[in-house]
Amino acid sequence: MRYWEHARQQPNVRIRTSSVEAVRSMVANGSGVAILSDLVHRPWSLEGKRIETVTITDKVTPMSVGLAWHREREFSPAMHAFHNYFHDAFLAPQQLSARR
Repeated sequence: MRYWEHARQQPNVRIRTSSVEAVRSMVANGSGVAILSDLVHRPWSLEGKRIETVTITDKVTPMSVGLAWHREREFSPAMHAFHNYFHDAFLAPQQLSARR
């Protein structure tokens, strides 16, 4: 919502879901409009219906990246690799620039 506040706009949100596939389906069936990151873009729904994409020209602030895990679960080697990658790619450069 902070992106909308920055533009002094407020979307008329009718449904919230964590299912990207549900969003694609609703858009493809004409039940709404969605603003999604390029990372989750696919030009069709699971039903095979085409989803139209409109590229915006306004500059958009990058989205934050976050990781979550169960505090009582030990990291597997794969989880360590994933955590270390995100630390090195996103957190370490920020810490380095903050010291300057």
